Amino acid sequence: MRSWILISLAAVALVTGGCRVDKTPLGEKNGENGGNSIGGDGFISIAALKAMYINRPVTVSEEVSIRGRVVSSDRWGNFYKTLCLEDDSGGIAVRVDLEEYFRVFGLGDIVTVYCNTLTLGTYGGAIQLGVLSSDVATQVTYIPEHYLLSSVGVTVAEAEPSVTVTSIDRLAPSLIHCYVELRDVQFEQWEEGMTWCDEDTDTDRTLVDREGNRLAVRTSGYATFASGLLPSGSGTVRGVVGYFNGSYQLTLVNAHYAMMDGDRF
Repeated sequence: MRSWILISLAAVALVTGGCRVDKTPLGEKNGENGGNSIGGDGFISIAALKAMYINRPVTVSEEVSIRGRVVSSDRWGNFYKTLCLEDDSGGIAVRVDLEEYFRVFGLGDIVTVYCNTLTLGTYGGAIQLGVLSSDVATQVTYIPEHYLLSSVGVTVAEAEPSVTVTSIDRLAPSLIHCYVELRDVQFEQWEEGMTWCDEDTDTDRTLVDREGNRLAVRTSGYATFASGLLPSGSGTVRGVVGYFNGSYQLTLVNAHYAMMDGDRF
């Protein structure tokens, strides 16, 4: 029996205030491998859930739940129906059939997902949670809205999520779909004066650090800042780590999170 309270998304969307989220660790480790044991109330860590996936789509048959903090937002058009959750063990992308989900799931909010009957799959090598898809390439598709209405709980936060400071050369599988900060980086010199996106298409631009390490920054052609100019200086960037066919990438919630006013190096 589910012992946590399910909150109607329609009701949550009307919330104008909220309580401060406490500092209790999310996805507390119950076993040696990132929480492979089922904890109280059926909660497991995100890492333990992802460990259930072994080279093929896996539909969860256990009464288990995950709880993670929201680190993505579709408010600026750069995360289409993709809700990224992070706990102390890692992150996961949840595919949701809900447009403008930012009205329900705000940055920093804590979301509980009841996983029984949902399916784990991969796209480009990154594990996602959704419902089984007939498309072999995507493996999973969007969780229907009616399921979300009955099986997702939300705790409203007052602040954005904390960020993990790392570097391009230290990106690792444990950081996929996690919120990170990269310091002392800049866009390639030959990209100066370019926009975030080529016209009407998803586009990669390239960050580089002082050691010459490079990382693709992926931006949707539908992002509200797609036609804006890339920052011309160096500085700090915050975004969600992605992974596709052997390469890491970064997706920004908004261009505001590229704080790059310093001199180029």
